[in-house]
Formats: sequence, C-alpha cells, structure tokens
Amino acid sequence: MGKIVGNYRFDEKFTAPGTDTKIFVGTEVGRDKIVEITSGVVADYTTANKILVLGYRDAGGTDHYIVVETGASIKSAQLQGRIYLLPTEKPIAIVEDPGASDILYCSFHGIIYELGS
Repeated sequence: MGKIVGNYRFDEKFTAPGTDTKIFVGTEVGRDKIVEITSGVVADYTTANKILVLGYRDAGGTDHYIVVETGASIKSAQLQGRIYLLPTEKPIAIVEDPGASDILYCSFHGIIYELGS
C-alpha cells in the first residue's frame, strides 16, 4: 500500500443551534496519500432516536454511506471495520434533526500512507 507517513485524526464537538441536520466533514486526504480509517464514531449525547450516518465524500462531491443507524434508544453509531480513502476524499458523519442545544460529537482516526512508496 505504501509507506506510513502519519496518523489521521479528526475530532469535532458541536452544539446544535436548532434542528437542522449536521454534517461533519473530516479533513481531505492529501494528494499522493491514502488514508485507512480505523475508527469512526458519531454521537448525539443529548437526545436518542436520531438517524446517524458514517461514510465518505468522494472527489466529485458525492456522499457514500457506510453505516446508517436508526431506531429507539440510538445515541451513537460507529464504524465496523475499516474504510480506505483516496486522494481528495473526506470522511463524513451526519446527525439528522438534532434537538436545539443537543451536544454532537464526531471522531475519525486512521493511518496515512504515501502512494508509490
């Protein structure tokens, strides 16, 4: 795959001002790099019963959903397994319709590889 050149880390905490859907967009994968996302989580610490999504945004701006959690008592969703992001792609997480003042959190961690090494 290439030489390991670093760790990928994106963490964001957000207080929802209203009920608009929140999309967390992680840092873009650099040119000549691949990122192996080894863990990902999105949570609404305040209110359960939300739709929670983990996935990625490709170079063309299209979102791809990997994990979609919905149902009673759901407050978090996490990645099961790993995903590989190509240059210019970004991990995303979505909390649909949070309550006003809900505390939302997103975290992606992984390994950065240099292409061609």
